[in-house]
Amino acid sequence: MWNWWYDRQGAIQTSGFDFLKDFPRFLILLFAWQRFTEEDWGIVRLGQPGQTFTCGNGIEITVDKDRDPLYRPYGIIGRGTIVVQATSTRADLKGLPLVVKLYFAEEPRISETDILDTLQRKAGHLPDVTGHVLHYITAKSGDYSTSDIRSRLELNTKGARKLTIVVFEKLEGDISALDGIEMWEVAYQIDRCGYSSLYIDMLSP
Repeated sequence: MWNWWYDRQGAIQTSGFDFLKDFPRFLILLFAWQRFTEEDWGIVRLGQPGQTFTCGNGIEITVDKDRDPLYRPYGIIGRGTIVVQATSTRADLKGLPLVVKLYFAEEPRISETDILDTLQRKAGHLPDVTGHVLHYITAKSGDYSTSDIRSRLELNTKGARKLTIVVFEKLEGDISALDGIEMWEVAYQIDRCGYSSLYIDMLSP
């Protein structure tokens, strides 16, 4: 018998044993599994439908309970990005439709919020960039990291991932509803925004 652990960083396989010849060890394993919590089984509680959680600056976010995710790919390894709709009871956000982006980012990488802050600071005033850089409302990092179990097992933790949450204001419209000319115009604006941002970032200290 072999045990496998799957998470966003990959899979871990234990050494095998014969549960008929080593029945006591098999019973201990069953007793341990019996006492697992949902978190022990790898269920991430943050971002569940109807859940309210607190992000930076004490902003409380409530995930919509009766709406399907706006984006949810299928797969075991990788970021596992999911986008859900949400609301907030804070005075300046009340009634404003929000979206929550949840994903497992690689820990060594620069955070998305730092990239957006830097881009806004260095190039947000440019005509080709203004209005194209997303303004996030708040963000939060989860406590769980894929390096936790690997550190305990003395395995390589390179490429460890950690749950990241970023909250944005929900944008109006649907890009998939644009016709050919409108789609090309949007693509052109995106290219100009990206080029201008890269150019300024290279010249700025």
